[in-house]
Amino acid sequence: MQVARLHRDDGWRLVRQEYIERVEDPDRLSAAFASGLSLPAAYEGAVREADRLADILHADAGRAANYETTRQRIADMQKTLRALFARRDALNAELAELDIRWGAIAQSLGQLDLTPAAAVEWCQKHANWVERFTQLGVLRQTRQEVVELLATTRTGLSEALTACGLPGLADGELLSAALARAKTAVDAARQAATARAALVGQITQQEFDLADTISQQARSTEKMNLWQSRWDETVTALRLPTGSLPAEARARIDEFDALASALDALDELTREAELERGKRSSFEEALSILAGEVDESVSDKDADHLVSMLYGELDIAREADRLRKQTDVDIERETTRVQQAQLAASSQRERLAALVRRAGVQSQDELPLVEANSARKELLSVRIDEIGEQLVRSAAKPLAEVLAEIEGHDISATAARLTEIEATVTDQEAEVETAHAHLLEASREFDSIDGSDAAAQAQQEAEELIARIARHARTYARTRLAEAIVSRVVQAYRERHQGPVLQRAGEIFARITLGSFSGLTTDYEDDKQVLLGQRPEGNRVGVAGMSQGARDQLFLSLRIAAIEEHLKQREAIPLVIDDLLVQFDDARASATLSVLANLAQQTQVLFFTHHGHLCELATSVLQPGTWRRHDLGAASG
Repeated sequence: MQVARLHRDDGWRLVRQEYIERVEDPDRLSAAFASGLSLPAAYEGAVREADRLADILHADAGRAANYETTRQRIADMQKTLRALFARRDALNAELAELDIRWGAIAQSLGQLDLTPAAAVEWCQKHANWVERFTQLGVLRQTRQEVVELLATTRTGLSEALTACGLPGLADGELLSAALARAKTAVDAARQAATARAALVGQITQQEFDLADTISQQARSTEKMNLWQSRWDETVTALRLPTGSLPAEARARIDEFDALASALDALDELTREAELERGKRSSFEEALSILAGEVDESVSDKDADHLVSMLYGELDIAREADRLRKQTDVDIERETTRVQQAQLAASSQRERLAALVRRAGVQSQDELPLVEANSARKELLSVRIDEIGEQLVRSAAKPLAEVLAEIEGHDISATAARLTEIEATVTDQEAEVETAHAHLLEASREFDSIDGSDAAAQAQQEAEELIARIARHARTYARTRLAEAIVSRVVQAYRERHQGPVLQRAGEIFARITLGSFSGLTTDYEDDKQVLLGQRPEGNRVGVAGMSQGARDQLFLSLRIAAIEEHLKQREAIPLVIDDLLVQFDDARASATLSVLANLAQQTQVLFFTHHGHLCELATSVLQPGTWRRHDLGAASG
């Protein structure tokens, strides 16, 4: 297990070096970690192997715990079984003692074959007979009491009927018939008494109601007179005739309420108009001051036209300021170059004066003649040597003998021939000098040349200076051309990519900030392009004016938008994020997790965090199957 974990950790270190730090060659890292597999696939295999070993270890621990629990249960059950065996022996002894006692009881009753169950049934029957005999005695006594009570009742009922004016109880008349006659008489008397009591109560209540009604009528008349006087005053105040109905008064009151609301609205609009006029006046005043500062006439122009004109002037001024700053930079650069050229010219003048002194001439104007004479002398010397060698080779004789042989030739013809040769050489030299005319002008600043070897040295120095100038000129031209090409490429890339990326970043920023910002825009500040956050109400907020959390969310939005633009044209690689949501609240963290889930549809997203509540947020806002949790701490424990 420990080896698998170390192997997995080595894989993660290589993944960081390859895809995050980018400090190693991916192929070399893959070969070092697992030959034949890519680094991501090998790392996933190492993680799965570590998880598998951890699961096996966890399952072994569970089986050991279950074994211990089962062993303890077996020991408890054996202990319980021994206790039950002891209890069984005690019960058997108690049963034997009870059998002995029962045998003695049965022998005393004279029924040796009587079982306990039969004895219980016999006892129950004996108790029932005793109870029934007792009940029979009670019933006999109750019957005697009822007979006596019945005789007394007939006597009393006969006397009551006689007292009520009804015939008494006859000898053969049943008691139920007499009771029915008595009940009928009692019901009739009760109904009469109830009717009389009801009538008396109604009369009393009517008398009370009559007195109360008379009192209420007097109070109502008084209130009516008071209300009528107040009503007359009210309708008079409402400018209505006396006797107007309440509906008319209500209509007039509604009219007054509507009028009051209209007056309040008019007052509010008046105040708003005054405020707007004040703002407009202040704006026009500030606009007039600004127009005066830029020497713009405001006599025949309205504010909107003047604002448009000033914005146009502002754009022109910004462009002019940009050109001025560019010109200042060019002037400074050219000034530096002029100063460098002046220093170089001063140095060359000093060297030229030294060469003039060495050449023994009065001024530098004589240097071309000296240079030409020196070159001619050198050329003639070389030519003489070549002719001498040719004569020696052609005649196979020493030069003295050759001269002795040509002593009789015409010197004038030979001189003419030599003149022609010298003219040809001079023409060729002129062509060379014409090809380097602009460089030969600079060579006038070199030292004076005489017939010594100073001419060769000066020529060599001139050639070196020409080579340096040409090399630096080519370098400068390449640099300027590269600068122009890079500027155009950057501008084209910005025009092609900045728009979609900025728009997408604004959409992500608005989503993460839960609508606190509606998008992103750009503006210029001191000729530099700056990024601004757009509020839903139109306000713009710079990066410095945002909170730390909002800045983190802004940079995250820009990074995600750039990654999405990158994925449109290139192969997807895993995105690794470490505790990104530290400065986010739960609502914005949930929105950010949704954005990362959308990004995960295009590339793999690895999100590392120490905060477990983010997993709960992911469970609540993300669809099942779109993300998976790996507890690295639990696996390593």
